[in-house]
Amino acid sequence: MDLASLSKCKDREVISPLVMKEFGLIKKVDLPVKILADGEVSGSVTVQANAFSKKAKEKIETLGGKAEVI
Repeated sequence: MDLASLSKCKDREVISPLVMKEFGLIKKVDLPVKILADGEVSGSVTVQANAFSKKAKEKIETLGGKAEVI
């Protein structure tokens, strides 16, 4: 999953795997989700995933968001 895909969830403050499934970004919530740095995320959001690339975490936190490992 890349940051560009998460832009579809822009009206959410917290983007969890359940939200990703709701928006059709993933098929199953019981599989691990890793966030990659391709693209940009808009605004200050909290992203919850099993793993983050170093660059993706930096991009999220630079905009005042949080990258939470679940």
